[in-house]
Amino acid sequence: MFASFRIALPTLLLLGGIAPAVAAQELNKEDVPFNEGAPQVPDQDAPERTLLCTVHHATNIDPAKAQAESDIIYGQTSQFTLVLGAGHVPKAVGVGTAEPGTAPDPSYKIASDPQKLFAMAGPTFDRVADYWPRHVEVGKTIMGKAFSFILLDELPGTPGTMSAFVSRAADAVTVDVSWIHRGTCAIQPSS
Repeated sequence: MFASFRIALPTLLLLGGIAPAVAAQELNKEDVPFNEGAPQVPDQDAPERTLLCTVHHATNIDPAKAQAESDIIYGQTSQFTLVLGAGHVPKAVGVGTAEPGTAPDPSYKIASDPQKLFAMAGPTFDRVADYWPRHVEVGKTIMGKAFSFILLDELPGTPGTMSAFVSRAADAVTVDVSWIHRGTCAIQPSS
């Protein structure tokens, strides 16, 4: 169902510091350092954040090639509004984190999805890693095993904007190369 694309786990899906070989085993929370492999951010309270995102479908990603940005062809543009709930950060909760039994706060959600980019996943998430303002990962299990996810990273020198990477994965290290979207999210001022 998914085209294979092996990726660097820390870059895309390491939520809470569990290595792939370890993630499949039963672990006690105290066996896994909470922030191992995650961006270091100060403990703080983050306000509710609203991001207006525009992403473009990358139509010709080929993992067998070293592609320059100029080699990638983009197709359909999609927009969505992402809401990140208020609360203490850093946090990593839900499926595949050091706190897998803890459900993410439902205030982390897709508030608007006019092109139905996330129709299979729905508006809420079952996995959240919030290292605001440096990095945020949210995702949802779809079709029983696959995973739809959004990765946000700060763009140094571009305040108020984060890079966005959206895709699906068949497992912790295999991304669906036919469904990669890249773009940016504009952080909306708090009201």
